[in-house]
Amino acid sequence: MQAFDEFLEILRLDNRLVDDLLGVLAQETQLLSTRQFQQLDTLSQKKQDLSNQLENNYQCRLKLLQQLGDDSDPKALQQLFLDQCSPEQASQIKQLNAELESNLSSCRHKNLVNGQVIAVNLSNQQAIYNILQGKSTSTTTYSPTGQVKNQSSTTKHQEI
Repeated sequence: MQAFDEFLEILRLDNRLVDDLLGVLAQETQLLSTRQFQQLDTLSQKKQDLSNQLENNYQCRLKLLQQLGDDSDPKALQQLFLDQCSPEQASQIKQLNAELESNLSSCRHKNLVNGQVIAVNLSNQQAIYNILQGKSTSTTTYSPTGQVKNQSSTTKHQEI
């Protein structure tokens, strides 16, 4: 079955791309922890390129599945595809899909954490800049979910 081989190859490629993305995110974490911000642009471009490749591969997989039917639900199309495969082939696809989903979840988590670190660093830089210019009139706090909140304070630096 040619469609199976093509689908399987795309899934394998996606898993390699996601592994590469996890590596880039780990590098980003390392750069953030060592405050090497000037190198983040390069990693950002790598992340974008990998994301674009993953999106293109998803579209290719979807086109393969849409050849089977008119259903617009990718999960239903995939199940239809799996029903036409042998049990061994279906098992291979399910295993690769599970690995892909797990690694994508890890990517989302790492990207979220890195994004929060970047947001905190930007907030800190802005606060320092404001202090140097004598504009500091707010206090930065964090919500229970880790979001940055600025609160105005009229009692800071007042003469008694």
